[in-house]
Order: sequence, then C-alpha cells, then structure tokens
Amino acid sequence: MSGAVQSAAAFNALNDSADPDSVMEWQEQERMAQAERSEDPTAMDIYDVKLEKGLSTPAPSQCNYMLIKGMINAAPTRKQRELEILATQTRVTPSALRGAATWLASGINIEESQITLARDVATLAANPNDNQKLKVAHLRESLQSLIDVFVEEAVKFLGDGFDSTEILNRPNPSVDHHTDDEEGSDNDVPYSPPLDAAFRPEVAMIPLPSYLGAARCKALGISSLVEQEVLLREGQANDALHAIRVGLADKAVIFRNTVRSSKTQSGTTRAWNQVNAVSKAVALNAKKYSVCRTQLSKLGADQLLEKFLLLKKGDLKASSTVADPSARRQRNSTLPWFWSLNVQGDSSNSDWMTECELPLQTLCCCLVHFLSFVVYRVHWLRTKSQRDRWEEELILVQHEMDWTYNFFIFKSKQWDTRYQKAKAGNQDGHACYAARQAHVYSTLAGHAIDSFKKIKCHAATG
Repeated sequence: MSGAVQSAAAFNALNDSADPDSVMEWQEQERMAQAERSEDPTAMDIYDVKLEKGLSTPAPSQCNYMLIKGMINAAPTRKQRELEILATQTRVTPSALRGAATWLASGINIEESQITLARDVATLAANPNDNQKLKVAHLRESLQSLIDVFVEEAVKFLGDGFDSTEILNRPNPSVDHHTDDEEGSDNDVPYSPPLDAAFRPEVAMIPLPSYLGAARCKALGISSLVEQEVLLREGQANDALHAIRVGLADKAVIFRNTVRSSKTQSGTTRAWNQVNAVSKAVALNAKKYSVCRTQLSKLGADQLLEKFLLLKKGDLKASSTVADPSARRQRNSTLPWFWSLNVQGDSSNSDWMTECELPLQTLCCCLVHFLSFVVYRVHWLRTKSQRDRWEEELILVQHEMDWTYNFFIFKSKQWDTRYQKAKAGNQDGHACYAARQAHVYSTLAGHAIDSFKKIKCHAATG
C-alpha cells in the first residue's frame, strides 16, 4: 500500500514540474514502445540511456528535436530575481534603496567566491609549493579588494546605526571547508575557524542582512533589504540545485559510457578523473546551496525552507537508473526531492540548439542540456512504469482479496453439502467432521471480509 502511494507521489511531482510538450512526447514514445515491444524488443530502448561511446555532441536530428522554443525556466534564477527587483524601482524610489539589489547581489557573489577559495585552500597539500602559495595569495588579495568595496557601500544601505566592526571582526563558519564529510548538509555545531594573524578573507564575514540577522535588520529599519535578499537567495538556491542536477546527470552518463567501457588502465584513469572533476563541482554547488539555506533560515524565510530541504550525502549520488540500469535493489528507488523542482528549466529546449555548425563551447552546452533531457526522459518513463506497476499490483491485490473470500465461502458451502449428505446417510463421524470444516471455512471468510474491508477503506482514502 505504501509503495503505491510513494510511487504515485514521486511520479506526480516529476510529471507536474516537467514541460507539457516533453510529457506529450514521452507519452507518445511510451505508447509506441508498448505497442511494438512484442515484435521489436529494441522499441524498449527508450527506457535506457543509449549514447554511443565517445559521443561528444548530440546528433543533428537530436538537436533538431530539441529546437522549437527558447529556454523555459519555471524556477527563477538569481539574475531573474535581481531584474525583477530592479524593474520595481521607480523615480520616487528612495535613493537609499536604489541600487540595493545590485549591492546585495555583489555580496552574494563575494560569498560564493569565499566558498570557492576556501575549498581550494582546503584541498591544498600539507606542504604546498611556492606557486600554489602565490596563487592563493593573489586570489585572497583580489577577494579582499571586493570585500573592501562592498563594506564601503554598506553604510549607504544599512544606515548610520550600522557598525562595521560588529561583522568584520567575526569569523564566518559557513564558508570554511574544514571537512567534506558534512557536505551538503547543515551542521548543528558550526565550525569556527580562528582568525589568527594569517590573511584569510575567505572566512571573513561580510555585512549582508542575512549575517546581521532578522532582528538586527528590523532594529536598523532595513526590512526591505531583507525581503530583497530573500528573493535573491531563492534564485541562488535554484541556480545551485540546477547545477547539481546537471552535474549528477553528467556524472551518471560518464559512469555509463566511459568508466564501464574502459578496458585499459590509462582509459580508466582518465574516466575517473572526469568523474572526480564532476564530483568536485557537485560538492561545491552543494556547499553553496547549504550556505544559502542557512542564510535563508537567518532571514526567517520559513516558507522557502519548506521547499528547499536539507541535502543529504545520498542525494548527491549519480542516478543508478542511468549509470547502471541492471543494478539490484532499485525496483522501488526514486529520485531525490530536488529533481522535481525545475524539470522544465533543466530539460527544456534552448534557442541556441540549432542544426547549424555551432562553436565548440555552444556544442558542449548543447550536450549538457541534451544529457539532462535524456536523463529526465528515462526517469519519467521508469517512474511512470513504477507507478503503473504498483497500481496494477493494487488492483490485483484487491481482486485476490475477493478471490480469497469467495474461496472460503465456496469451501464452507462444499463442506456444508457434505455434512447434509453424511447426516442423511446416518454417518455421524463424517457429518461431525464436515460440520467442523464448514465452520472453519465460514470463520475464515468472516475474518477475511472484516480485514479486507479495513484495507480497502484505507486504500480508497489514500
């Protein structure tokens, strides 16, 4: 019963967020596959990712299939949110608020740069060479320049009541990558890196409203900035989850077409290097999402937190449906929650996907979106099959309940007939045994009908 409910919920979430045109195309592909599978087993290949080894770009026919309309993005990006805020400004907008959205967006960019730099520093060897140290020093210098400019503009938007020392002298535990074991999840006891004599702008706290807290922002009279940052953070979370989904789709296809097909040690090494590169990108975006979600909680955006759930380590694994379709124990497996947030934005068509000769960078982007489209198609078809299988199983179980009850009634009547015959023939022993058997089956029928009624009522009510 729970399997039917869970499979239906998983399919509805994926189906409702998908592009209607894509859903219609997938439904037609499913109908053709079911109609032709008895004569042509290859018709069922749509339930699997079929990409040729070494494929670097989609075939022209596939790019033509993905042409039709521009990008549809059901989940707003951070840039779109910033444009929406700027569009609401008018000539009568107070000068103190004009440009606040751009200032907040630059602060979020600095925060993401801090996360990236902190990760790069954390991945350095215990004894880095001079070139690595110099590169980190240059990155820190550039980052500190951005922070200085951001802090200088903070007084304009935060007001005279803001004291920069209440932020700048405090470490920022959110962006420090002290361990990868907790990647993608919020930590109940945050790590507090020491601000020693070392120059570490990547762990410095910047004066964004989310770092001040909702209560402090209310005291400063900058509630409007809190609302704007919440909108920008929503777009940031959507961007991070989109990058995670694309990365996981790419990782699954690399496992399927490169890792599993490598026959030499050098080929295997190159394949795993690709996997590790994608894994690092996914982990970085997971960290950005985690920090974003933490800041949303500080801003009091409880409604968004119900939508943007915690990421678990198991959510960041490549899809076994694509990477290894023959793997065991995935009969009832479903996609993590974030795959159903923005199917349209990940798998829909883009206006740069044309049949003409495209530059290499555009072809790479086309391939990424094509892989995402294929992954969503496979998961939609398999999730629908899983739901249909559970619905069929539920129907069969209900019929089996009726058949079980009818069998008990039939046996009860059968033994009652034998009892009547034995009694008429003065066969007391036979009559006694037949009566006992008739009573046993009658009792079983009564227990069955009572139990089955409860189960059917539970199934009817959902």
